[in-house]
Amino acid sequence: MNAGHEYPAICNAQEGFKLYEGIHGPFAVAVGGTKYTAGSFELAPGDILFQYTDGITEATDADENMFREDRMIEALNKDITASVEDIDAAVRSAVADFVMDAPQFDDMTTLVFRYKG
Repeated sequence: MNAGHEYPAICNAQEGFKLYEGIHGPFAVAVGGTKYTAGSFELAPGDILFQYTDGITEATDADENMFREDRMIEALNKDITASVEDIDAAVRSAVADFVMDAPQFDDMTTLVFRYKG
């Protein structure tokens, strides 16, 4: 369950980064009494989790085109052996190159870590 946030991207050495489209629901405290369904997934040692806000995928250029998930996944997969700091920087750099001088309209928050077991 991601409480309305974007699907996380998970990387393993064989497949690279892919969106994990598990259980999805309304954002936290959207409406009183909302029931949420629990979910889980397993990470293997060496897998990387990338969680982000929609400010990443919905970043827009001057023509109001959005960055979207496919560009994010492409940036994430540039070098899956890189440090998590460099993987995060690759996404942020790809977003900056895409939007160029267009103003930022939303937060761009990320969390990235490599599971060591």
